[in-house]
Amino acid sequence: MFGIKLWQNWNIVKMSRSNLRAIITVMSSVAQTKAPPHARILVVDDEALITGALTRALTSLGYDVAAASTGHEALTALQSWPRDVMVLDLALPDMSGVEVMARAAQVCPGLLVIVLTGQAELDDAIAAVKYHAVDFLLKPAAIEQITEAVVTALRGQARRLQERVALRILDEAIDALQGIDRRPRVVRTAPPAPMLHVPPLLLDRQEQTVVVAGDNPRTCKLTQGEVDVLAALMARPGQPLSARELAAAGLGAQEDEKVMRGAIVHCINRLRSKLEADPNQPRLIRTIRGAGYQFEPIR
Repeated sequence: MFGIKLWQNWNIVKMSRSNLRAIITVMSSVAQTKAPPHARILVVDDEALITGALTRALTSLGYDVAAASTGHEALTALQSWPRDVMVLDLALPDMSGVEVMARAAQVCPGLLVIVLTGQAELDDAIAAVKYHAVDFLLKPAAIEQITEAVVTALRGQARRLQERVALRILDEAIDALQGIDRRPRVVRTAPPAPMLHVPPLLLDRQEQTVVVAGDNPRTCKLTQGEVDVLAALMARPGQPLSARELAAAGLGAQEDEKVMRGAIVHCINRLRSKLEADPNQPRLIRTIRGAGYQFEPIR
């Protein structure tokens, strides 16, 4: 019996050593990951100058590039020939870029989307993250900046694939050595309260309205993005929140601050224009240099 057990343990150790060597090999290649050659790119923009310049730049890097000027053309192209990356302008003549992203996610799962937009709207940024956009660039963006975003996205995709292989091998080794129960744990959290009251504001999440109390009380209508950001600030009065934290509160995930910063700034400016007596000298939503934004209760 002892001999059988020893043989079983030795086989586990040998398998673990083999897995460890495989992990080292994969992680070494992860560190040297480059953007895959011959990737297929779709450029969607109704401005011919942009699509032409971007197509030439990406083709010169060895990519297979196609262009579309409308949302319907883009979806037709994805159905006939799946792509690795789509560079998408949100302002298209026939449908919204958000709708294109939603339908593209069904047609071409795993598609990397780089969003181009002329306005840093928080709701657009939230939609971009919801549909797994990997970058969010404000127009006018330089062609070099867009091509760099494409290369970075492809490099990141290749790295993630290699990391998944390494993690799978590591999981197998851990399971073999420890027999860990790897069933996912279900974490239940209470839903946020529909009403949030921090003087002088009363925020109604469901109705997407906020009542501003005071000498001149008023009710303001908010977008969903504005509700999320304001709720995060009101939940921690007197404490600064960074753009990353505000984006995380609205999206439920930690996202790249580079993608969200411009949209958060734009959202804060809109909130101030609705809530502050003087938006140029805000008292409710203050900018804390080097830290972010802070809600100040006024009783």
